[in-house]
Amino acid sequence: MMRDIIILTPTMASLAPDFIGALRRVEGIELRVNPLAGLKDAAALDLLREPVRGNLRVSIVPAHSVAALGYLPDFLPQSQILHLESADIVRSALLALRAEAWRAQPGPPRAFPIPDDAWFRPLIDLRRLENMIRAIYVGRAVIHAAAGNLRVDGCDIAALPPILSASMSPFSPSDPQPLEDIVQNASELRVLIRDQRMPFNDVSLPALPSYSRRVPQIAAYLCGRDIADYLPVLVNRMQAEDVPLIYIDNDSTDGSADLARDRIGSGIASVHRLAYDGAFSLQAQHEMKARLIAADAPRWALHLDADEIIEHRDPDRSLVDLTTAAEQDGHNCINFEEFVFLPCRDEDFTDTDYLAEMKRYYMYAPTPFRLLRLFRTDQGLSNLARGGHYLSGPMRLAPVSHNLRHYIALNQESALRKYRNRVFDPAELARNWHANRTGIAADALQFPAPGTMCRLDRAGSRAFDRSHPLATHWWQWTQPVASS
Repeated sequence: MMRDIIILTPTMASLAPDFIGALRRVEGIELRVNPLAGLKDAAALDLLREPVRGNLRVSIVPAHSVAALGYLPDFLPQSQILHLESADIVRSALLALRAEAWRAQPGPPRAFPIPDDAWFRPLIDLRRLENMIRAIYVGRAVIHAAAGNLRVDGCDIAALPPILSASMSPFSPSDPQPLEDIVQNASELRVLIRDQRMPFNDVSLPALPSYSRRVPQIAAYLCGRDIADYLPVLVNRMQAEDVPLIYIDNDSTDGSADLARDRIGSGIASVHRLAYDGAFSLQAQHEMKARLIAADAPRWALHLDADEIIEHRDPDRSLVDLTTAAEQDGHNCINFEEFVFLPCRDEDFTDTDYLAEMKRYYMYAPTPFRLLRLFRTDQGLSNLARGGHYLSGPMRLAPVSHNLRHYIALNQESALRKYRNRVFDPAELARNWHANRTGIAADALQFPAPGTMCRLDRAGSRAFDRSHPLATHWWQWTQPVASS
């Protein structure tokens, strides 16, 4: 009989507050809430492996605390691991923000729980709520990767292991309150819930788009300016993947548009123009991509940049295989992990098949699940609000990430030109976009020594080393960060 129960939850806000209260009333329980906060990988595993001293120990652990620990059942055979969250994630997040606002009221400390008769309706920060919901969607994928497909839906005591449920006092969550009784800005929140297709009991969601004609399984959308060095290799790769490429030219001056037109029907499905107004605008690019996706209506849309190659992590499988398997498993979006390829200082891969020749790389992963580049187009997902990296809407994120090769520069001069001369849209800089790509000194852009990066045995291999993810790019390094 298991006496050590680990409850994994996407975020602490995704558990009903009454559930933790019910746990605290269990006689003889050792309850640990978010016990891994601030601990590194080895220390976190040591804490989870500690022997149980009493009759029953329950640890409630949010997903971000287990993201780097590996597959937990292998490390914790003595523990029973559950995935638990409230069935109503929007309401749970709202109640968490409401409790936070209650605690922050001026005057003496406010007691919990908030009295049922308390007339207290805070103004909710909609962007913060949206971020909390997104964290829950991502947290589900992290849990699946860390513990497999283990789940107890909702916060139903009867669904818990008998040793726990038999000891808990039952609780009955109060009847769902209408939004107007919870928050001040209920009308704005209803618009957000509809736009993001968040499941909520008293908000009617708009109908999803339907397919009325034969559409490709995947279509890739690329906007580029002066990308002639990259376009031939990228188009060949997309053609090999049987993924049509829709190209948007941002008023190139190097003949990129002509190169693309020459490949229409041979890797490129169509070519479009986005006017260049003197500054790099990611928002303008994504808005045009969104319009084309809505018009083309492929089943899956792939967002990529010219210096990227996106692929299945299995060399024997394709992107079409990837989306087919995702649909079979009920997923509607797929994450990719970034591997940044760099030449040595005296190397130049211009006019070459860099995919077939470059071997040195580092893994760039400042946060988990940050490159949700491949997504279903018929389920209310959008990448407009997060600069193309993240998605808003009802994500069912696949737990296994695949490969994004980032050929960030083909020679030293191109790196200097790319990051010393590019002008960014001031409105996007004000939103803190592109922050790590501005104000870079020329000396910092000098390529690192070969021994500071990982190296593939052969170019084109997909056997990437994922054991040393880095949170910064090479121009931010102050010392060697990886070994070859």
